[in-house]
Amino acid sequence: MHEGHRSRLYSKILKEDSSVTETEALELLLCLSVPRADVRPVAVKLLEYYGSIKGIISAPPESLLGMKGVGQKTAAFFKVFGKIVESYSPSANEEKTPNVYNTVSFFKEYFKDAEVEQLVIALLGKNGEMIRKFVYTDYNRAEISVNVKEIAGEIARTSPHSAVMAHNHFSGNVHPSAADDLTTKRLALVMNVQGVILYDHLIFCGDEYFSYHISGRLDMIKDQIKATV
Repeated sequence: MHEGHRSRLYSKILKEDSSVTETEALELLLCLSVPRADVRPVAVKLLEYYGSIKGIISAPPESLLGMKGVGQKTAAFFKVFGKIVESYSPSANEEKTPNVYNTVSFFKEYFKDAEVEQLVIALLGKNGEMIRKFVYTDYNRAEISVNVKEIAGEIARTSPHSAVMAHNHFSGNVHPSAADDLTTKRLALVMNVQGVILYDHLIFCGDEYFSYHISGRLDMIKDQIKATV
């Protein structure tokens, strides 16, 4: 049964005018390291967790090995495949700062249908690509409890180069509260200790947004951290 599915997958990918999904492309990669098994469920789970093939091949091997269905051979394959992709990329060694417009557009689209307050943290690779994101919410419209220890653990497992965080307000006021400043400072400190750059903390309220980076507020917080570390 699996051989029949693989044969159809190979045929589709080889067709010049075929539209191949990211899941199918990942299935093909998994077929190269897993000789005989249904790899589609593993492909789906990996994409759900890491967000993209780029996120998967950029993930630390120990993180991949923690995923069900990923063995030593597959983790090693992704590591080597990632190095091959990196070596052929003309901008592989260039550090890219996330484009402010694209970042705002991404989170604005994310929050447009939100019904509760949420904190979203996007972890990025050196080239600015999103490795993965995770969301915190208390399922109400007034506040979010932030577990700094849990976030530190997520960062340690993912080993990102940088991060952008964002949350939404329902109060009608897009400007940060004292609690927002404290949360930003605590998470910036955690990231600083782990060698991760925090590029921005964005707040969205309706069609408006506030950027800690653009306002200079993030630089002030980072200066405070430098003075105490």
